Parts: sequence; structure tokens; C-alpha cells
Amino acid sequence: MGEPTNTDIVYRFVAAFNDRDPGAYDALVRSDVVDHHLPPGLPAGAEGVKLFVTGLWQTFDARIIVDDIVASEDLVACRWTFTGTHIGDFNGIAGTGRTFSVPIMTFDRFVGGRIAERWEAFNMLDLLQQIEAVPV
Repeated sequence: MGEPTNTDIVYRFVAAFNDRDPGAYDALVRSDVVDHHLPPGLPAGAEGVKLFVTGLWQTFDARIIVDDIVASEDLVACRWTFTGTHIGDFNGIAGTGRTFSVPIMTFDRFVGGRIAERWEAFNMLDLLQQIEAVPV
């Protein structure tokens, strides 16, 4: 079996999230990864990515479901669904126990078989409305 494709790495990234395995990210993202959607206050690089996902696990009992994935040279685009239950503090909003399902788009750029740069877009208002943190 040959080297994993960039698409394989994205699927492994998703599996690491779903398996609650922060150590798996060490083999998937470069230590100097630039993640454009990390909130202020988190460190740059792989350490920031791991802190972000471990924070999500404390806030949401959630899974990622890959809906579509497209690759071209060093870039992988993914449309996926973030689905689960709001169980912990999220930006000052205590866990509501409400379920949610939010579509998310990501682009990952690869260098040397690892994610070097990430972009993520989703509708935060949609998530906040689903967990009843703001009125519809």
C-alpha cells in the first residue's frame, strides 16, 4: 500500500475528532500549521489545533460526518456536518442539552503529506439558534 493521499489525511483528521484522539493530530498536521479559524488566545500551530478540538469535546458531544470531499493537487475541500448535543460552556453559554446539526466547509492545503494550512466556514448564528442561545 502506498503513501496516504491528502484525502486520506482529511478522513483521518475527521476520525481523530470522532475518536477523541488529540495525539493523532501530530501525524496529520504540520507543527507550524496555520489554522485561520482558531479563536484568539490559542497558540499557533498544531498545539492550537489540539487545544481547539479538546475544547470542542468539552463543549459538545458531537461527531463530524463527511458529506463531500474534493481534492486538487495540494488542496482538499470538504463539506461536512457537525452534529451533536451542547453539553458544556460555549462562549459563556452553559450547556443547554439541545441538539444541533450544522454544515461546515473546510479547505486544507498540504505540504509534505501533512496539513499546512486550514480554512473553515460555518454559520455561527445557525449553531447558536439551534442550541437556543439566541432567538430564531
